[in-house]
Amino acid sequence: MDPAWVVEVRFDVARDASGRWRHPARLDRARPDLSPADVPRGRGRVRRTHTSPAA
Repeated sequence: MDPAWVVEVRFDVARDASGRWRHPARLDRARPDLSPADVPRGRGRVRRTHTSPAA
């Protein structure tokens, strides 16, 4: 199946003891200004939205 749309998603890396994702991925927004050819296949841009407090 070839990609048809480009979207931004949000997720975190929290997993429970059995290895399942604790929080589902969330659709952030559609990107009609981009085509699937504009995004490297298998990876996207990672944008960090939360920072850890300084220790």
